[in-house]
Amino acid sequence: MLANAPEPLGNLEPLRLLLLLLRNPAGDVPESLKEQALRIIEQAQQVARDANAIDEHTLPEAIALAGAMRASRDLAGQITQIHGFESIDRARAIETLKQLNAAFIG
Repeated sequence: MLANAPEPLGNLEPLRLLLLLLRNPAGDVPESLKEQALRIIEQAQQVARDANAIDEHTLPEAIALAGAMRASRDLAGQITQIHGFESIDRARAIETLKQLNAAFIG
């Protein structure tokens, strides 16, 4: 399914964009982007812990990220340490983006 996505990260672009903005902390991050990316992360953390957590409200982006977390211990290590926007400092943004790209782009 991800192979058919127009972009390598497909529907995870909100998360990628957030990490890119935090990597270069020159500007503000729109509140809607923060909310969307954090929702993806929170749901992915739940699904990675328990696949039975998937229901009709689970975002496809969260399912894709949870699958990547299960396949990449490094990505999982970064994502599981994110607990709210304040926990994503520049160093975490850089490393998480690196692991996210490795998991989806190769």
